[in-house]
Amino acid sequence: MSGFNFFADEVAYRAQTGRQAAMPGVTGPSFRCGECGRHRATKGRKKTATGWRCAGCHQARECRRAIKEAA
Repeated sequence: MSGFNFFADEVAYRAQTGRQAAMPGVTGPSFRCGECGRHRATKGRKKTATGWRCAGCHQARECRRAIKEAA
């Protein structure tokens, strides 16, 4: 016995999950980077006083800081 009251409900559910299966990663956790403004995956993000930064922006900022301190 399925958990659906009507056969049409099951058909609609299968159609919806079929569409979602064709779009892997769409429902993955993401955020908007405060520096570059792009939507990024949460992996590698860094929390700052002004918000979240993606890993790329954080790395670029650290490189600029290191160059500035070396000068």
